[in-house]
Amino acid sequence: MDEIKRKKVTIPYLQGKKKKHELITMAGFGDYPNAVAADRAGLDIACVSDATSMTLFGRDTTLTVPYEEELTMVQAVSRGIKYALIMADMPYMSYHVSKEEAIKSAGRFVSAGRADVMKCEATKHIAGNIEAIIKAGIPVMGHIGLTPMREAQMGGFRAIGTTAQEAKALIEDARIMQEIGCFSLLLEVVPQELAKIITERLSIPVISLGAGPYCDGVHIIAGDMLRIHDGYVPKHSKVYVNLLETMENVYKAYRDDVVTTKYPEAKHTVSMKPGEHERLLELLK
Repeated sequence: MDEIKRKKVTIPYLQGKKKKHELITMAGFGDYPNAVAADRAGLDIACVSDATSMTLFGRDTTLTVPYEEELTMVQAVSRGIKYALIMADMPYMSYHVSKEEAIKSAGRFVSAGRADVMKCEATKHIAGNIEAIIKAGIPVMGHIGLTPMREAQMGGFRAIGTTAQEAKALIEDARIMQEIGCFSLLLEVVPQELAKIITERLSIPVISLGAGPYCDGVHIIAGDMLRIHDGYVPKHSKVYVNLLETMENVYKAYRDDVVTTKYPEAKHTVSMKPGEHERLLELLK
């Protein structure tokens, strides 16, 4: 990317992309190297996803991600970002209990983590807490559809909105998220027909995570895209490279080089100054 022409991504910039029918790019990660690479590539939104705790730290669910772990990831990503909008994915129960706690949690992601905006898994039932964050001056992207925090309530990980009744309820949730002031909306594993209707009805940008090609942008989890874990990769994630396999091959090559004495070579080592080895041997007599 041409850094001379680049500017920090802002909410008005993203809203302008929707109006001009220019697609928004967003990826989820939680480490400095991915942040640097994604920012150099020109992605619009760097989402510090709680799902990264599964690919980066081996957790089997996002429900166990503690606030401090998420904050550490936000801090790491913010150090590597110059231009992308930095989004903190608020973890389980960090904004559900009360408006006051929601504001405090979001505010710390901004002040201590240097995040620009939040992302909150949402329903109409906790819209008041999300609205409180927004009214406190912290922008929020709403997240509806498949929301992992409500896995038990939804009956497991499945597509949401496949029936007319369920789809109508999602349209209502989407309307509420825009009404309370969300600057954008993420649809996760929602039928493409429904995603198209929601995108056309809302004036705010709508991002697809497994919701088809008719939204205003696309989100992907970097751990899936780069295949840096050995767990399940969802259908909607495109694997661009298998880094886990590449890393394994590198470690095997290293192991083989060590046991066959191919590494380290002379170019990888240092020697004492001329004559000092002999002097040392004399001193040791």
